[in-house]
Amino acid sequence: MLSGEQYVYEADTSAGYQHNVNENCHVTCVKMLQFESSTEKQELDLEGLTINQPPYHSFVVYSHDGDTEVGVEDFQMDVENYKQVGSWYWQTDGIELYDGGRMKNTFFHANDDVL
Repeated sequence: MLSGEQYVYEADTSAGYQHNVNENCHVTCVKMLQFESSTEKQELDLEGLTINQPPYHSFVVYSHDGDTEVGVEDFQMDVENYKQVGSWYWQTDGIELYDGGRMKNTFFHANDDVL
């Protein structure tokens, strides 16, 4: 289990984990799971994980070309027995599931986008 209960809403890693005061903290706010994708084909198997009380987005995948964020391509996930609970804060999105990904036996309590 990964728990975010010790963090405030939108805990900003660039401001000592205090609440974000800027318009957007997409890059600097704490995410429970954060992955970086390359331009090569990648696969991720995620099984049996529980996320509790996420302070912001629960699961994100980024891709960069140098310092520029670009769209994630050729990234596939198989997700099984995943649970997200205690999502009381706004913007506690669920999983970003990309083309060709599969999901089964999951439960989401999210307070924004789920999939």
